[in-house]
Amino acid sequence: MNTKLQTEQAILDPGLKLRPVQWSDLEAVARLIYEVCEADGDTTVAVTSDELKHEWETPEFNLATDAFVVEAGDGRIVGFEEFNNQHGHYSLSTDGYVHPQFKGMGIGTSLLRTIEERALQETSLADPDVRVFLRSIIDNRDPSSHDLHKNEGYHPMRYHWRMEVVLDGPPVEPKFPEGVELRPFIKGEHDVKVWQAQNESFRDHWGSHDVTLEEWKRSR
Repeated sequence: MNTKLQTEQAILDPGLKLRPVQWSDLEAVARLIYEVCEADGDTTVAVTSDELKHEWETPEFNLATDAFVVEAGDGRIVGFEEFNNQHGHYSLSTDGYVHPQFKGMGIGTSLLRTIEERALQETSLADPDVRVFLRSIIDNRDPSSHDLHKNEGYHPMRYHWRMEVVLDGPPVEPKFPEGVELRPFIKGEHDVKVWQAQNESFRDHWGSHDVTLEEWKRSR
């Protein structure tokens, strides 16, 4: 265990251990994410183990250095956080989860500080004239997560709202402008045009940047 992990281990309650993620943790981490989302009242945003596996297999993602778990004495995974270089080594992000039964035990703080140390390593690769930032995603219905981030010097920058409609029948037939039609996407035929359209449509979006065709294909 390196010095940083030893430091964060000292913040945790006795019986908890912070360590890098291993492939054998995949199902346990997916289960933790689901249980946290369930406690927050919205399991639709939880990722499956297959989705998590796809993310961990991304070429830019290094499982040994970019993800950490907190393990209880019985081997149960009760905390997880991962680091991502979103773009150019300056747009950095993290996403963390603490099991609701294990809050207040130093897990969230330890994980966040460990990820910050990882982010500092990444900043040396960024262009010297860009502003580097680390964005952490939290659920607005979780006051303890808000308090944790504020205690660590973070402040809210942006909010996302997810809207939902319950359909009790078929949706109304859409009416498109003249010359516009709805057709199925055909893989291998429409890839480039849809990729180009996505880049163009999001260029004025907050914090957006163009993605390569290969990045677009991986995300889809």
